[in-house]
Amino acid sequence: MNTSFSGFSPVVDPNESFTRKTSVVDVVRNLLKPSSMMVSTASMTRPSHCMLSAFLFLQGQITSNDVNNVCLSGHHSINAIRRAPWDFTNPLRILHTPSSPYIKPQYKVSGLMLNNSTSIAPLFERILQQFARLRSKNAFIDRFQKEEGFSVDMMDSSAERVHELVDLYAQAEKPDFLG
Repeated sequence: MNTSFSGFSPVVDPNESFTRKTSVVDVVRNLLKPSSMMVSTASMTRPSHCMLSAFLFLQGQITSNDVNNVCLSGHHSINAIRRAPWDFTNPLRILHTPSSPYIKPQYKVSGLMLNNSTSIAPLFERILQQFARLRSKNAFIDRFQKEEGFSVDMMDSSAERVHELVDLYAQAEKPDFLG
């Protein structure tokens, strides 16, 4: 169960000047918004969805005090993270990475978040539904059958693995997941 999706803040057009304030708190708050993720699952989110793990990489003019203040202040964005019911630790890990000496940033602080959340499961469910519709009509199969070593069973077994992953994410939302 290792599906990660990412978010980046701030998103900047290199051809335009950037004047928005980017403090550590601002970047963390933006990264924790579902709208900042590069995979859109916000419209499919259910109350039972939870964050299993997340790595937040911060870069720029940051001190360890800035990171500690965000973590220790109990910032409402961090407190709003829904943890798995069986996990009593904070799923969010904040790491400070060095700035690239080759790129002159347009902002003081930037961040990247890699996130593993059960909110990705509805996206996989939708993909499975679309696959099932196409598979029932044998749509596009002729293109694959021209390839050496291809078997339709490979597609069916892959769909089965994705279905198992969806089930595993559903189980991860329950308190007895580890039991």
